[in-house]
Amino acid sequence: MNTREHQTKYQQQYQAIETPERIFSLLKPAVENETSLKVAADHSEELFQTSLLNIDYKRKLLTLRKINYTFGHLMVIDAKSLTIFSQHDGAEVSFSTYLSRYSERNGGYYEICFPEKVKYCQRRMSHRVHVSYSLNILAEFYTGTGQKVQGHLRDISADGLRLQLPEVNPNEFKEKSIIKNCRINLPDREQINCTLQIQHKHKHVRNTGCTIGGSFFAMSADQKKEIQKFIIGLERRLLREVRL
Repeated sequence: MNTREHQTKYQQQYQAIETPERIFSLLKPAVENETSLKVAADHSEELFQTSLLNIDYKRKLLTLRKINYTFGHLMVIDAKSLTIFSQHDGAEVSFSTYLSRYSERNGGYYEICFPEKVKYCQRRMSHRVHVSYSLNILAEFYTGTGQKVQGHLRDISADGLRLQLPEVNPNEFKEKSIIKNCRINLPDREQINCTLQIQHKHKHVRNTGCTIGGSFFAMSADQKKEIQKFIIGLERRLLREVRL
């Protein structure tokens, strides 16, 4: 698929995210994970690789690493507008912005304006919120063999979540299998009980265990309300931390 076909497909199905706190929570993992981004200058089909170094929420600026290609660097410097493309948990993310300034310090970087709207193209329609390790939100459940498993909640949406499971045998977790009686222990001592269907699995390279992504299965209306309340609280907490 060429770039134009890719962009046409992208424009046909996406969720527009416009609230600043949701945009921040969507882009923040790209800084933590040093995710590769691509930049197009003035709606050009030519893409240049960079990465997101920092998000200054107070000043409403993003910092991008200098493009390691002279032609691409000059196009960004001279551009009237920029389009940024990225990936987030299997979803395609893009937004339009402008160059605020360029600095040669620390190897060179661009400061671009915080986007007013982000296009979020995904198979699922609910925006996922990143969960920091510092919150130490744990989920617990039992495998079919009776083994108790405990993992860290890494992100969550109205449709599902992602759990990082250390010290487990990845072969025990099959795609489309069901995890019953999963309990998420929230910071305020409340709990969310749910059933998950595993959609994907990623084995850890540097240590044992795996990360699984699951969709909520047979959710009640009350459970959905609890999860949505928790997501809203996460976004507010994230924004408070940025403003400190």
